[in-house]
Amino acid sequence: MVQNPKTLPFVKEQAWPALAYLYLKKEEPDEAVMPLEQAIASDAPRLERGRYAFILAQLHEAAGRWEQAGKAYGRAIGLASSYDMEFRARLNMTLNNFKAGSTSMGDTRLALEKLLADEKNAGFKDQIYFTLSSLALQSQDRAAAIENLRLSLANSNANPSQKAESYFAISQLYVASQEYLEGKLYLDSTLAVISPQDPRVPDIQKQINNLKDIAEYILKIQQMDTLLKISYMSDEEKRKLASTIKKAEDERRLAELAARDAPAAPLATA
Repeated sequence: MVQNPKTLPFVKEQAWPALAYLYLKKEEPDEAVMPLEQAIASDAPRLERGRYAFILAQLHEAAGRWEQAGKAYGRAIGLASSYDMEFRARLNMTLNNFKAGSTSMGDTRLALEKLLADEKNAGFKDQIYFTLSSLALQSQDRAAAIENLRLSLANSNANPSQKAESYFAISQLYVASQEYLEGKLYLDSTLAVISPQDPRVPDIQKQINNLKDIAEYILKIQQMDTLLKISYMSDEEKRKLASTIKKAEDERRLAELAARDAPAAPLATA
Protein backbone atom coordinates (compact mmCIF):
# COMPACT_ATOMS: atom_id res chain seq x y z
CA MET A 1 0.00 0.00 0.00
CA VAL A 2 2.72 2.51 0.94
CA GLN A 3 4.52 1.85 -2.36
CA ASN A 4 1.37 2.32 -4.43
CA PRO A 5 1.48 5.74 -6.20
CA LYS A 6 -2.32 5.92 -6.01
CA THR A 7 -2.28 5.79 -2.20
CA LEU A 8 -3.31 9.14 -0.76
CA PRO A 9 -0.51 11.11 1.02
CA PHE A 10 -2.30 11.27 4.37
CA VAL A 11 -2.72 7.47 4.29
CA LYS A 12 1.02 7.03 3.67
CA GLU A 13 1.75 9.38 6.58
CA GLN A 14 0.00 6.92 8.87
CA ALA A 15 1.15 3.76 7.11
CA TRP A 16 4.93 4.31 7.39
CA PRO A 17 5.04 4.69 11.19
CA ALA A 18 2.54 1.84 11.52
CA LEU A 19 4.87 -0.39 9.48
CA ALA A 20 7.84 0.65 11.61
CA TYR A 21 5.87 -0.15 14.77
CA LEU A 22 5.01 -3.57 13.36
CA TYR A 23 8.68 -4.40 12.76
CA LEU A 24 9.62 -3.19 16.23
CA LYS A 25 6.84 -5.30 17.72
CA LYS A 26 8.29 -8.30 15.85
CA GLU A 27 11.75 -7.40 17.25
CA GLU A 28 13.13 -6.65 13.79
CA PRO A 29 14.64 -3.19 14.41
CA ASP A 30 16.73 -3.08 11.23
CA GLU A 31 13.57 -3.53 9.16
CA ALA A 32 12.01 -0.53 10.94
CA VAL A 33 14.74 1.84 9.71
CA MET A 34 13.38 2.41 6.19
CA PRO A 35 9.74 3.06 7.26
CA LEU A 36 10.99 5.52 9.87
CA GLU A 37 13.08 7.33 7.25
CA GLN A 38 9.96 7.63 5.09
CA ALA A 39 7.87 8.80 8.04
CA ILE A 40 10.43 11.54 8.82
CA ALA A 41 10.37 12.70 5.18
CA SER A 42 6.56 12.76 5.06
CA ASP A 43 4.24 15.72 5.60
CA ALA A 44 3.32 14.50 9.08
CA PRO A 45 3.21 17.12 11.85
CA ARG A 46 6.61 18.36 13.06
CA LEU A 47 6.09 16.87 16.52
CA GLU A 48 5.59 13.38 15.10
CA ARG A 49 8.50 13.63 12.64
CA GLY A 50 10.79 14.72 15.47
CA ARG A 51 9.73 11.70 17.50
CA TYR A 52 10.34 9.37 14.55
CA ALA A 53 13.85 10.84 14.11
CA PHE A 54 14.60 10.26 17.79
CA ILE A 55 13.43 6.64 17.60
CA LEU A 56 15.49 6.11 14.43
CA ALA A 57 18.56 7.48 16.22
CA GLN A 58 17.98 5.10 19.12
CA LEU A 59 17.80 2.14 16.74
CA HIS A 60 21.08 3.10 15.07
CA GLU A 61 22.68 3.65 18.49
CA ALA A 62 21.53 0.25 19.79
CA ALA A 63 23.04 -1.38 16.71
CA GLY A 64 26.37 0.43 17.16
CA ARG A 65 25.91 2.57 14.05
CA TRP A 66 27.31 5.64 15.78
CA GLU A 67 27.61 7.90 12.72
CA GLN A 68 24.04 7.24 11.56
CA ALA A 69 22.83 7.68 15.14
CA GLY A 70 24.56 11.05 15.43
CA LYS A 71 22.99 12.24 12.18
CA ALA A 72 19.53 11.03 13.19
CA TYR A 73 19.81 12.81 16.54
CA GLY A 74 20.79 15.92 14.59
CA ARG A 75 17.57 15.61 12.60
CA ALA A 76 15.65 15.20 15.85
CA ILE A 77 17.18 18.47 17.10
CA GLY A 78 16.02 20.27 13.97
CA LEU A 79 12.50 18.90 14.36
CA ALA A 80 12.26 19.16 18.15
CA SER A 81 9.07 20.80 19.38
CA SER A 82 10.27 21.09 22.99
CA TYR A 83 13.54 21.92 24.72
CA ASP A 84 13.40 18.60 26.56
CA MET A 85 13.59 16.63 23.30
CA GLU A 86 16.17 19.01 21.83
CA PHE A 87 18.39 18.62 24.90
CA ARG A 88 18.21 14.81 24.98
CA ALA A 89 18.90 14.60 21.26
CA ARG A 90 21.87 16.98 21.57
CA LEU A 91 23.29 15.05 24.52
CA ASN A 92 23.03 11.73 22.68
CA MET A 93 24.37 13.22 19.44
CA THR A 94 27.46 14.49 21.29
CA LEU A 95 28.37 11.03 22.60
CA ASN A 96 27.57 9.24 19.34
CA ASN A 97 29.69 11.66 17.31
CA PHE A 98 32.61 10.85 19.60
CA LYS A 99 32.07 7.11 19.21
CA ALA A 100 31.94 7.60 15.44
CA GLY A 101 35.31 9.36 15.56
CA SER A 102 33.88 12.69 14.40
CA THR A 103 35.01 14.53 17.55
CA SER A 104 37.91 14.07 19.96
CA MET A 105 37.67 13.07 23.62
CA GLY A 106 38.68 16.59 24.69
CA ASP A 107 36.18 18.36 22.43
CA THR A 108 33.40 16.02 23.53
CA ARG A 109 34.14 16.63 27.19
CA LEU A 110 34.17 20.40 26.61
CA ALA A 111 30.81 20.19 24.85
CA LEU A 112 29.32 18.31 27.78
CA GLU A 113 30.81 20.72 30.31
CA LYS A 114 29.32 23.59 28.30
CA LEU A 115 25.91 21.93 28.64
CA LEU A 116 26.51 21.67 32.40
CA ALA A 117 27.27 25.38 32.64
CA ASP A 118 24.12 26.42 30.76
CA GLU A 119 21.44 27.55 33.23
CA LYS A 120 18.73 26.11 30.98
CA ASN A 121 20.10 22.65 31.76
CA ALA A 122 19.95 22.93 35.55
CA GLY A 123 17.28 20.21 35.64
CA PHE A 124 19.26 17.93 33.32
CA LYS A 125 22.56 17.73 35.18
CA ASP A 126 21.96 14.11 36.20
CA GLN A 127 21.79 13.11 32.52
CA ILE A 128 24.89 15.15 31.61
CA TYR A 129 26.97 13.60 34.39
CA PHE A 130 25.75 10.16 33.30
CA THR A 131 26.97 10.89 29.77
CA LEU A 132 30.29 12.14 31.15
CA SER A 133 30.56 8.79 32.92
CA SER A 134 29.97 6.96 29.64
CA LEU A 135 32.66 9.11 28.05
CA ALA A 136 35.12 8.27 30.85
CA LEU A 137 34.51 4.56 30.32
CA GLN A 138 35.48 4.97 26.67
CA SER A 139 39.00 5.80 27.89
CA GLN A 140 38.94 3.10 30.60
CA ASP A 141 38.88 5.76 33.35
CA ARG A 142 36.86 3.81 35.91
CA ALA A 143 37.44 6.26 38.77
CA ALA A 144 36.14 9.21 36.72
CA ALA A 145 33.17 7.12 35.58
CA ILE A 146 32.16 6.32 39.17
CA GLU A 147 32.68 9.93 40.28
CA ASN A 148 30.42 11.23 37.50
CA LEU A 149 27.79 8.61 38.30
CA ARG A 150 27.80 9.76 41.91
CA LEU A 151 27.40 13.36 40.73
CA SER A 152 24.51 12.18 38.56
CA LEU A 153 22.84 10.72 41.63
CA ALA A 154 23.55 13.84 43.67
CA ASN A 155 21.79 15.95 41.02
CA SER A 156 18.86 13.56 40.43
CA ASN A 157 15.97 15.19 42.24
CA ALA A 158 12.78 14.17 40.42
CA ASN A 159 14.07 11.75 37.81
CA PRO A 160 13.79 8.20 39.19
CA SER A 161 14.47 6.66 35.78
CA GLN A 162 17.88 8.34 35.52
CA LYS A 163 18.56 7.56 39.17
CA ALA A 164 17.95 3.88 38.46
CA GLU A 165 20.30 3.98 35.47
CA SER A 166 23.06 5.60 37.53
CA TYR A 167 22.66 3.20 40.45
CA PHE A 168 22.70 0.24 38.07
CA ALA A 169 25.77 1.50 36.18
CA ILE A 170 27.76 1.90 39.41
CA SER A 171 26.66 -1.54 40.62
CA GLN A 172 27.95 -3.18 37.47
CA LEU A 173 31.31 -1.40 37.72
CA TYR A 174 31.76 -2.66 41.28
CA VAL A 175 30.64 -6.19 40.46
CA ALA A 176 33.00 -6.29 37.45
CA SER A 177 35.92 -5.41 39.74
CA GLN A 178 34.79 -8.04 42.30
CA GLU A 179 33.84 -5.41 44.90
CA TYR A 180 30.77 -7.41 45.76
CA LEU A 181 29.60 -5.61 48.91
CA GLU A 182 29.49 -2.23 47.16
CA GLY A 183 27.96 -3.86 44.08
CA LYS A 184 25.13 -5.40 46.08
CA LEU A 185 24.39 -2.14 47.91
CA TYR A 186 24.01 -0.28 44.63
CA LEU A 187 21.91 -3.11 43.19
CA ASP A 188 19.62 -2.81 46.24
CA SER A 189 19.32 0.93 45.52
CA THR A 190 18.60 0.20 41.86
CA LEU A 191 15.77 -2.15 42.78
CA ALA A 192 14.29 0.45 45.13
CA VAL A 193 13.78 3.06 42.38
CA ILE A 194 13.56 1.16 39.09
CA SER A 195 10.21 0.75 37.36
CA PRO A 196 8.71 -2.69 38.18
CA GLN A 197 7.97 -3.06 34.45
CA ASP A 198 11.64 -2.73 33.46
CA PRO A 199 12.76 -5.98 31.80
CA ARG A 200 16.02 -5.95 33.78
CA VAL A 201 14.28 -6.39 37.14
CA PRO A 202 14.47 -10.23 37.22
CA ASP A 203 18.20 -10.17 36.41
CA ILE A 204 18.83 -7.48 39.03
CA GLN A 205 17.01 -9.56 41.65
CA LYS A 206 19.02 -12.60 40.60
CA GLN A 207 22.29 -10.68 40.99
CA ILE A 208 21.24 -9.50 44.44
CA ASN A 209 20.42 -13.05 45.54
CA ASN A 210 23.73 -14.36 44.18
CA LEU A 211 25.70 -11.68 45.98
CA LYS A 212 23.83 -11.82 49.29
CA ASP A 213 25.95 -14.46 51.04
CA ILE A 214 29.33 -13.18 49.88
CA ALA A 215 28.37 -9.58 50.71
CA GLU A 216 27.34 -10.61 54.26
CA TYR A 217 30.62 -12.50 54.68
CA ILE A 218 32.66 -9.46 53.56
CA LEU A 219 30.62 -7.21 55.84
CA LYS A 220 31.32 -9.44 58.86
CA ILE A 221 35.07 -9.35 58.16
CA GLN A 222 34.95 -5.55 57.82
CA GLN A 223 32.98 -5.25 61.06
CA MET A 224 35.50 -7.39 62.94
CA ASP A 225 38.36 -5.32 61.52
CA THR A 226 36.53 -2.11 62.46
CA LEU A 227 35.89 -3.30 66.02
CA LEU A 228 39.58 -4.10 66.39
CA LYS A 229 40.53 -0.61 65.17
CA ILE A 230 37.96 1.04 67.45
CA SER A 231 39.38 -0.78 70.47
CA TYR A 232 42.63 1.14 69.97
CA MET A 233 40.90 4.55 69.65
CA SER A 234 40.79 7.24 72.30
CA ASP A 235 37.43 8.33 73.74
CA GLU A 236 37.53 11.50 71.62
CA GLU A 237 38.19 9.53 68.42
CA LYS A 238 35.30 7.19 69.26
CA ARG A 239 32.93 10.17 69.72
CA LYS A 240 33.98 11.60 66.36
CA LEU A 241 33.42 8.23 64.68
CA ALA A 242 29.96 7.90 66.23
CA SER A 243 29.05 11.38 64.97
CA THR A 244 30.25 10.53 61.45
CA ILE A 245 28.27 7.27 61.41
CA LYS A 246 25.10 9.02 62.60
CA LYS A 247 25.44 11.71 59.93
CA ALA A 248 25.90 9.10 57.19
CA GLU A 249 22.88 7.14 58.42
CA ASP A 250 20.72 10.29 58.49
CA GLU A 251 21.75 11.12 54.90
CA ARG A 252 20.97 7.56 53.77
CA ARG A 253 17.48 7.71 55.30
CA LEU A 254 16.78 11.09 53.68
CA ALA A 255 17.88 9.69 50.30
CA GLU A 256 15.57 6.69 50.70
CA LEU A 257 12.64 8.96 51.56
CA ALA A 258 13.35 11.16 48.53
CA ALA A 259 13.52 8.12 46.24
CA ARG A 260 10.29 6.72 47.66
CA ASP A 261 8.40 10.01 47.25
CA ALA A 262 9.64 10.62 43.68
CA PRO A 263 7.09 9.88 40.91
CA ALA A 264 7.61 6.63 39.01
CA ALA A 265 8.67 6.83 35.34
CA PRO A 266 9.68 4.28 32.68
CA LEU A 267 13.40 3.99 31.86
CA ALA A 268 13.01 3.96 28.10
CA THR A 269 11.73 7.17 26.54
CA ALA A 270 11.52 8.31 22.97
